[in-house]
Amino acid sequence: MKKIKISLIIAIAIVGAFLIYKKFENVNTEQKEIDKFVSDYTLITENHVFKIINIDESINILNNKTGVIFFCNPGSDWCQHYAKILDDIALENSIEKIYYVDIKDDRNLNSNKYRKLVTILQDYLDTDDTGNKRLSMPNLTFIKNGEIIANDNRTSLVSSDTTPEEYWTREKILTFKNKIIESILLLEADETSTPSEENQIN
Repeated sequence: MKKIKISLIIAIAIVGAFLIYKKFENVNTEQKEIDKFVSDYTLITENHVFKIINIDESINILNNKTGVIFFCNPGSDWCQHYAKILDDIALENSIEKIYYVDIKDDRNLNSNKYRKLVTILQDYLDTDDTGNKRLSMPNLTFIKNGEIIANDNRTSLVSSDTTPEEYWTREKILTFKNKIIESILLLEADETSTPSEENQIN
């Protein structure tokens, strides 16, 4: 009986140690993602609202959940400035979390996961030179209970003659801020509420 108790205590201790290890491993992984994001997006600080997720998680949110997803890639100056402006607006308005997905590799490979994203977002996407739908970045999508209620890709196809610094005037930032707040309010509204404007953010 005594041996059984000792074995049980040892087993509990091992399980406890394993759970603690996994918890710290998850914390370390999340911190590494945060550090990499800040390193990649040089215009924002560690105190940002972005939660890094993978493409599978974004598809799950789009199909079933509620949230805001930011599709982008740090190699783009347009993504760099969009991320900074979006983060500033979110922090100023107590928006706690915006999901972030870097889809560049999947898009370049035209992976099955990327094609799933395109199918889900197709009503909000432009076409490429071959007439196929393409998820151009930056792209910001608002989802409520698996339904897209707003989308913004305003700077994804701006003329190459214009720089982000030239595009993002004070007036444009203010207009963008107002639309972000309106879309967030739609996410938080009860189920009986109906949108008063078109899904596409202008």
